[in-house]
Amino acid sequence: AALFITILGIISVNSGQIIRGSAHTLQNYWKVVTGSNPAISQTLIINGKQEVTITVTSGGYKTDVNTLKLGIPVKLTLITNNVLSCARAFIIPSLNYSKVLPVTGTTVFEFTPETLGQLTYTCSMGMYSGSFNVIK
Repeated sequence: AALFITILGIISVNSGQIIRGSAHTLQNYWKVVTGSNPAISQTLIINGKQEVTITVTSGGYKTDVNTLKLGIPVKLTLITNNVLSCARAFIIPSLNYSKVLPVTGTTVFEFTPETLGQLTYTCSMGMYSGSFNVIK
């Protein structure tokens, strides 16, 4: 029973770290230990904006882009199709952005990355998350 409670505590603290936008998460530590950082995949710049699409599913977030350029506006399109999980409660902690997405639909959010490093997005519970690496 003690092991189970310890595991739940670790998961809870990790979820809190994700929601805060912290780089200190189990997922990030795992990437460092295994060296499993994905190859750089940058956005296309169309009409002066980086265009990024994230497909939101009941099981999390999917995008082909993991790198954004500093100081160039981003047009982020979130697409949902019958999503019935907490993934609908989309948060970008460092931008103070939160939005409950429709069960099915498209939501567009525009912002400009102003800080180098990791830009994390997550659901409201910290169960599903992803991030962009902001570079010069």
